[in-house]
Amino acid sequence: CIASTVTAADWLQFRGSENRSTASGESLPTEISSEKNVTWKSPLVGKGVSGPIVVGKKVFVTASSGPVVQDRLHVLCFDADSGKQLWHRQFWATGRCFHHPTSANAAPTPASDGQRVYAFFSSNDLVCLDLDGNLQWYRGLGSDYPKAGNDVGMSSSPLVAGGAVDPAFNPNPFAP
Repeated sequence: CIASTVTAADWLQFRGSENRSTASGESLPTEISSEKNVTWKSPLVGKGVSGPIVVGKKVFVTASSGPVVQDRLHVLCFDADSGKQLWHRQFWATGRCFHHPTSANAAPTPASDGQRVYAFFSSNDLVCLDLDGNLQWYRGLGSDYPKAGNDVGMSSSPLVAGGAVDPAFNPNPFAP
């Protein structure tokens, strides 16, 4: 039996733990600027346009870097209270790294089941790490589906449900 580390304050995926886009029972700020209502900031390597997720006292984000095609994939973990970087893992993209100039290969928001973090990249690479940054598995879906993708990159964030991860999750049921 594995005990879950999920708490009420966790934000486990794009649009939150319950896919509602809101936090429950929290008094949220109505104004945010570079100096107002910011607890900490940390620079990212390359470009990171995904949303962060929170599991316990850890914040996870993704980024991608590289001189032209952003073929270096990054998963970073920060302490939620201090902003101190706890770990940083890097991987090479195995699929196509197409993305719009204003976006990044790391556009999809990662997801978690409270025990693992799943990071999906526009290159069709899916990474699974435990909360301490240890690689659990890595799958280059571009090998299985070489035509999946588009010319401006993908931003479908993964969904974790029923013990499985779906990298093609589309949170907008009205979108094609």
